[in-house]
Amino acid sequence: NVYGTMKELDAQLQFTIGSGMFGDGSYSVAMLKCVTGVAPVLSVVPTSLDFGSVMTGISSSQNIIVKNTGNARLTVQPMNSNNPAFAIASNYMHVVNPADSFIVALTFTPVNASPYTATLSIQSDDPATAVVNVPLIGQGFPQLTAQISLSPSSIDFGDVRVGETIERPVQIY
Repeated sequence: NVYGTMKELDAQLQFTIGSGMFGDGSYSVAMLKCVTGVAPVLSVVPTSLDFGSVMTGISSSQNIIVKNTGNARLTVQPMNSNNPAFAIASNYMHVVNPADSFIVALTFTPVNASPYTATLSIQSDDPATAVVNVPLIGQGFPQLTAQISLSPSSIDFGDVRVGETIERPVQIY
């Protein structure tokens, strides 16, 4: 604790026992080495997601990877999307060790046939970049229904004897 500010340091201790060649007895040297600049670093891959075209009422899923490329533990808060069409699965706080990562599953479920945009906000204790925003886009398109019609709409085969075949033309639209 230096002047009211807590600092986390990565200390490495080296201890050497001497050979007795200094003065009248043995000697020892202790060296404490501290590395400053210990900090978590939030990294996200990919930096944006395009869900493409998705039929209304149907869901499409994609993942992003949240990494800690720093040298201290990273705390990531629950994430949020500013558009409910983009949902986050398993959304809770994560503590990520240096060089570790976790996967965030996102689901896009359009309700209308229209373009959708959103921002996924990821907040952490990264001192350089406390918030990373990931742009999300997708396009909803309507569910297609098949419409089949025949012409003529009814066919009269008249009297047909057993074993006899009669053909009538029909057009299908």
